[in-house]
Amino acid sequence: LSKQLCIKHQVNAFDYYESLSALNPSAYMFYFPSKYGVVLGSSPEFLLKIKKREIYLAPIAGTRNLENNCDLLALEKDLLSDEKELSEHKMLVDLARNDASKFGTQTRVENLFSIIKNKFVMHIVSEVYANMKEDASIFDVIEAVFPAGTLSGAPKIRALEITSELEDCDRGIYGGAVG
Repeated sequence: LSKQLCIKHQVNAFDYYESLSALNPSAYMFYFPSKYGVVLGSSPEFLLKIKKREIYLAPIAGTRNLENNCDLLALEKDLLSDEKELSEHKMLVDLARNDASKFGTQTRVENLFSIIKNKFVMHIVSEVYANMKEDASIFDVIEAVFPAGTLSGAPKIRALEITSELEDCDRGIYGGAVG
């Protein structure tokens, strides 16, 4: 569940973004003005890619913190043998396959349980692909996959209903897609 937090403090948002970029570089960083104020962030995860009518999703779930001088192979082995982490990841892969199949055919999973690393953590990631149906639009696919299972949980529709009942405010931009 999410909570809304408002901090009344004057900061230079772009300076903060530059610090974030230096401290936690990521493939997916964003900075833009909105009706909520300046929105900035950094994420290892993208919602969706479509190229030549091929749907591509890459759910991320399962994390280990990287410590200085840690044994990366031992940490990776520990992560990939953690039944709870693997179970959650499998659930998200299944959800991504289900979402992609709504407007896609020949859904397939590649590189199941791969590891990606950034400066501070390692994650489990898998790749889900499908070919877009002829009568499907990009907007159909976006609607089918949004929000990502990493935010909604599963089963998606019921999880979103419960979240809506329990949270006392609209999520606004939280968990949205950028780009």
